[in-house]
Amino acid sequence: GFIRLSADRVSQNELRIRVEDSGPGIPEELKGKLFRKYEHVSDRLRQGSGIGLSLCKGIVDAMGGRLEIRDDYDSGILDCPGA
Repeated sequence: GFIRLSADRVSQNELRIRVEDSGPGIPEELKGKLFRKYEHVSDRLRQGSGIGLSLCKGIVDAMGGRLEIRDDYDSGILDCPGA
């Protein structure tokens, strides 16, 4: 598996940062919960506090940005669609 980070300048005032992985993906019915505080969407082991993505979303929103999940992403690894 992998986790890939990349960044590119979209315009003078906009930077796009991508975080991609080859994990099991996020079920459609759970995507609405992804950025809620204390949620554990797809972690069967319940690792972490459940505040990481909520915190990221709050910071990005405060700076006028967007944090989103791409439905069309495919890791390229069979049976591991990623997110």
